[in-house]
Amino acid sequence: MPSSRRPHALVWTAQRVEAWRQTGQRPSVAVWTTEQTATFLSFVAADWLVVMWWLIALHGLRRGEAAGLRWAYVDLDAGVAMIEQ
Repeated sequence: MPSSRRPHALVWTAQRVEAWRQTGQRPSVAVWTTEQTATFLSFVAADWLVVMWWLIALHGLRRGEAAGLRWAYVDLDAGVAMIEQ
């Protein structure tokens, strides 16, 4: 099969957010600004999955990697998580 082009990631600027609200259409790949990320992390601060949200937002963990993370691969004392799946 021919390789496809990867979509270009776009930042969720105020203009893009407003266009999305008006049309319902969004970029196929969009990333949050620092302020948007901070707002999200503040909102989920009491969530029992807050550590997972931090790993995804601040360390680039993908959803599948976060879902596959096992406690056996996490060392809280050393601050290390080994991504195996």
